Amino acid sequence: YYIQPTNNISGLSNIIKMVSGKVVDGLVIFSKNIKESDYNFLVERNFPHVYVYFNPPNCDNSLNNFFWDDNQYGGYLATKHLIENGHKKILTIRSDDPLQKMYDDRTQGYLTAMNEYELEPNIIKAKMDFASQKALVEENIDFLKSFTAIFSQQDLPALSIVQQLSKFGVDVPKDISIVGYNNIELIQYLDIPLNTISDPREKVILNAVESLIAKIQGKEEMIPRKLYPCLVKRHSVSNIL
Repeated sequence: YYIQPTNNISGLSNIIKMVSGKVVDGLVIFSKNIKESDYNFLVERNFPHVYVYFNPPNCDNSLNNFFWDDNQYGGYLATKHLIENGHKKILTIRSDDPLQKMYDDRTQGYLTAMNEYELEPNIIKAKMDFASQKALVEENIDFLKSFTAIFSQQDLPALSIVQQLSKFGVDVPKDISIVGYNNIELIQYLDIPLNTISDPREKVILNAVESLIAKIQGKEEMIPRKLYPCLVKRHSVSNIL
């Protein structure tokens, strides 16, 4: 059973209500805001459950029921791809939402690659929606043109940036190279050949569900909890070596 663990109308946690009422045999939990009381309740009850993409409070990735893909590796992969194509002035654009921890990891991957090649990092925090990125380009066009490459930590903002740059006569990838993140289906529909990091989110969720089923059935399982993204090359990165 999939659940967003917010409180119901009576103020009672949905997790506690579902488990206490014996409505479900197990839980797949996606939430940035899991409460410590809910976490402790599930542990004390030894109730079958898995977390996907978001850790409960005060817990790290060592939990044996937490499933995710390695965003830090993805950020490193995107940045190294740009560096290997000769780019040294690389800007990354990340979310300004402090609860979206995956952007912390992607940024750390970017910083690791930049430090590895002794390059100066540059980071912008912004809202990661189409309209906000359009405004970002309009308001910072001269600043953006000082870079040869941009790592946008999400595809939708990257697509917005490509479209908006063209209005200022800036060609991707001739003038600025861009790498996105997530490999969303919209890339194909907009016919923008964006290089991007493809995250294995469907496989992450499948592994979590298979693990939960095994827990419910009392079976042993050796299902990977952490998966790794890969680079998808199209035509938004130029080689300037």
